[in-house]
Amino acid sequence: MSLPTKHQRLADEAIGGQLDDQRSLKADNEMLINGFQSIRQRVVGKHPLEALEKTYQQRMDNQGFSLLKSVQGIHAPLRLIHERRAAQHMRRLPGLSSSNLMLDVLTGRDEEIGPQDYLNGNVNETLEVMAPIHMLCERQ
Repeated sequence: MSLPTKHQRLADEAIGGQLDDQRSLKADNEMLINGFQSIRQRVVGKHPLEALEKTYQQRMDNQGFSLLKSVQGIHAPLRLIHERRAAQHMRRLPGLSSSNLMLDVLTGRDEEIGPQDYLNGNVNETLEVMAPIHMLCERQ
């Protein structure tokens, strides 16, 4: 049992300081992503309009499908639904991100500019993976 040297203590303090900086940076990022949280928001919950906003697109699609069904018959909404499903399952090679342009065209989102366009939408999907492509293809 020996006491740590001055060099070891300085190294430990530097590492501890870096960890504290990383923790504070991570906490700041969470606040920027989630916004300011208060006790009232945690207890009361979210605003009722937020739930309506999240389901707006689905409700509009259902309304359009029911209108299409009454005008053209059951085949028209089923055809659109199957086209959308086929567009969702089209992917690029593993490691490359896909823009899902075909799905955006089918749903009409290509003509809109929303927050996901200028706030980078889902960052996890847009990251490219640096790995051997052949190994990723075999894994799938």
